[in-house]
Amino acid sequence: MIALFVLLIQLAAAGRVDRSEMLPYACRSIWPFGSAVAVCGDVDGDGVDEFAVSTPRPVRVTRGRVQLFSGAEGRELRSWSGIQSDGLFGLALVAADLDGDERRELLVGEPWPGRVVAFATGSGREVLQLRSGLRNEDFGWSLDAGDVTGDGSPEVVVGGPSADEGRGIVYVFARTGRLLACLQGERSGDRFGWSVDARADFDGDGASDIVVGAPRADGAGAVIAHSVARATTLARWSGESAGEGFGFSVCTLVDASGDGIPDLAIGAPWRDGEHGQEGAVTLFSGAGWKSLRLLTGHQPGPPTGHRGCSWSSMRFGHTLHELPDVDGDCRSDLAVAAVGGYGQWGCTAGWVAIVSCGSGVRLRVLSGSSPI
Repeated sequence: MIALFVLLIQLAAAGRVDRSEMLPYACRSIWPFGSAVAVCGDVDGDGVDEFAVSTPRPVRVTRGRVQLFSGAEGRELRSWSGIQSDGLFGLALVAADLDGDERRELLVGEPWPGRVVAFATGSGREVLQLRSGLRNEDFGWSLDAGDVTGDGSPEVVVGGPSADEGRGIVYVFARTGRLLACLQGERSGDRFGWSVDARADFDGDGASDIVVGAPRADGAGAVIAHSVARATTLARWSGESAGEGFGFSVCTLVDASGDGIPDLAIGAPWRDGEHGQEGAVTLFSGAGWKSLRLLTGHQPGPPTGHRGCSWSSMRFGHTLHELPDVDGDCRSDLAVAAVGGYGQWGCTAGWVAIVSCGSGVRLRVLSGSSPI
């Protein structure tokens, strides 16, 4: 339950932050509380998981902040701050057991000095720092951890989507900080590494595979699935129309189709729909890579009293998160955030759809309570 709660915090915040230009240096002035969330396991020994929440660019403070909260009481246990003004400390978070002590460390991305820092959640001390050595690549913009080599220990996967004139690089580090592999985008401006996921084993070799989004590749965007263990690209998907941002978000799913094999959700927040750029999410099978289902951002007309709403920039698919089986069909479900749409105050509050991957039905829609 606490995992679902904190993921909804993040998704709601995502609906209030505009990354629409897909340019790391052209984003909004405020990245609010909840921009990233990680479930950190039971830190204080009370039997309930704790969670970390980031504020990469607070309203009155220029350095980002990450707070660790008690899952049982909601009180703050400790916090960390970035080293650089406007560094977006906490833009990406992931929790993983790096040292094998059965406690998760918290990895924090700070892309504008270009670093990823791991903290021991128990003591709060820094235990690892990763840097690439390149400048202006937004190292730490995206972040995940998974056993991509098959050695039984998690590796750290870090995206630097602005590297090499926007070609983009994804780095794979051992838990000790040693660089193991690099994946690179195909062309300048692809923004390869804008999104990453390293949780699913598609080819059944016992090692997680890496999914990487490049939302400007080929104009429409592209996504690849790559096996680090076998040093081969497993699949490549492309967007349909220029500017739709296919690959802006990616999310592996334990099983959306019911065949026992992991599947994949890919967001295209600027895909055109009936009312303009509504956005869409496509579910793909991990057993053959074919498209399973298209989820669109189309909403029925806004409720009474919401006048002047524009459906031209819904940006459905801006952020994705897998959920446990909500509707009881023994398949993964999905939470999808949209930047646009209506809420209590009008059209800019954002909304989150809880979607059944099995049927495509929206099980619940949560709208934001305040505008950007």
